[in-house]
Amino acid sequence: MTDIVWLASFPKSGNTWMRVLLNNYTRNCCEPLGINDLENNVMASSRELFDDWCGIKSSSLNDSIVESLRPEVYRRLAGTMRDTIFIKVHDAWGGSALSGEPIFPPSLTRCSIYILRNPLDVATSFAHHLGVSIEDAVERMGDSSSRLGGGSRRMTDQLSQVIGSWSDHVRSWVDQPDGLTHVVRYEDMLKSPEAVFREVVRACGLPFDADRVCRAVRFSNFDELQRQELAGGFREKPSAGTGNFFRRGRAGGWRQELAAHLADQIIRSHGEVMRRFGYLDRDNNPLPYGDE
Repeated sequence: MTDIVWLASFPKSGNTWMRVLLNNYTRNCCEPLGINDLENNVMASSRELFDDWCGIKSSSLNDSIVESLRPEVYRRLAGTMRDTIFIKVHDAWGGSALSGEPIFPPSLTRCSIYILRNPLDVATSFAHHLGVSIEDAVERMGDSSSRLGGGSRRMTDQLSQVIGSWSDHVRSWVDQPDGLTHVVRYEDMLKSPEAVFREVVRACGLPFDADRVCRAVRFSNFDELQRQELAGGFREKPSAGTGNFFRRGRAGGWRQELAAHLADQIIRSHGEVMRRFGYLDRDNNPLPYGDE
């Protein structure tokens, strides 16, 4: 049985960029890997993955039963693999409401890479991703019962995922007592991508090669990702009406895009966690680190 590396994040925090970096590193090609050709491209919430490995159609089960069966799906998947599997996760870390078993089994886990981004910037990208107003996105980020996928009249390709509020999500992953979570700030990825990615490679237990790190970072820059999306689209984009998936790749855009009352609402809701990770000073003033 192989190990799993969970690539976890609240939506629109840099998860896809991290997967591109890891694919460019592990594939070690002489040119940038296509964004629609990612290997080890497993999504924890994939309905197709669940149906294939569980042997029961998720459409015939309620969300609680599906949730209780997900750990077994990952065990079966891992049991067939020889190499490390990188699995994208937007769920908050937690246990099944029915069994209490962790949805992401510690026995399968090599480590978790948690990508963290300033929620002031997440808000505008999250709204763009969902195709809703920024006001609606901010409300969802403060809702402890918030979910993604499932629960709609039209069957989606994603299972229902409990994400909770932004603060709930962060705490659920970074406060795991097993010490297997490696936290990466999106802003640090932008400022010092090679230094940050070197530590990710080491945390994942991959063979380390400094030249490959440099090449993977160069092949994964936002200009390249945007160029590829413009030329051939990106099949993971949620719908045709949400614009480009790879928008800007910068920090601090909230200062131009987010109304002052919405920024204040986010700070009131998430100030404690924002201070903890360097997004606010002790007086709850946004810090400029990483802003352009």
